Amino acid sequence: MYLLKAGNSPGSPQMDSFGPNMSLATDLLEKGDRDTVLQYFELCRKFWTMDNGNLDQWSKEVKAGKIPDFGANLVY
Repeated sequence: MYLLKAGNSPGSPQMDSFGPNMSLATDLLEKGDRDTVLQYFELCRKFWTMDNGNLDQWSKEVKAGKIPDFGANLVY
């Protein structure tokens, strides 16, 4: 799965600060693939240390069957 491969990124200064783009995660959630997205969030924790609680909040929403508002993480 491409999303999980992306989660194995070593990060970058931009991703470490602003986080990864969540467009593919949104597409997968729309198709009902919550498990892959939750795994992706866990992988992102390795490099996105300044997520301001986003990964925790998004994980809760996904577990509740919702699609989070990823805000700016859909743009960059």
